[in-house]
Amino acid sequence: MDEKLLKSNVQVEGNFKTLQREDSSRGQKKWTLMYLLSGLYEEELYQSVFIDDDYQLIHLDEENIQTDQLDAIGNWTLLEKSLANKFDQTTSLNDRTELLGKSKLIENRKLATHCQHGVMEMVNERQNHLAKLVTTVW
Repeated sequence: MDEKLLKSNVQVEGNFKTLQREDSSRGQKKWTLMYLLSGLYEEELYQSVFIDDDYQLIHLDEENIQTDQLDAIGNWTLLEKSLANKFDQTTSLNDRTELLGKSKLIENRKLATHCQHGVMEMVNERQNHLAKLVTTVW
């Protein structure tokens, strides 16, 4: 039965590389994306994300990115609400990088170092990294 129902790791990874979530700021899409990202981050986040509601979904960049990359999973992250409010109010890459570096999440601190080299390249690299990671998590 598994052979007929489950996709191979190659198929899952290939599908994930093009996975996008549009308008994920509320509703079912928001919770699906939050669940996906919290599962992929190498930290125990269930309590703080779903019960305490301490995190918000943010686009890493909305201005300096190609339209087809805007809603790519690699352009989304979870960020503490206290930092997310400041993040949304600035478009400066340096300020956004600094805020990611202040996050409690290891994944965001890694993103802070990668964002300095250009967001478009980072989104593609991150999408590929998460695609590989998804096959080991699930």
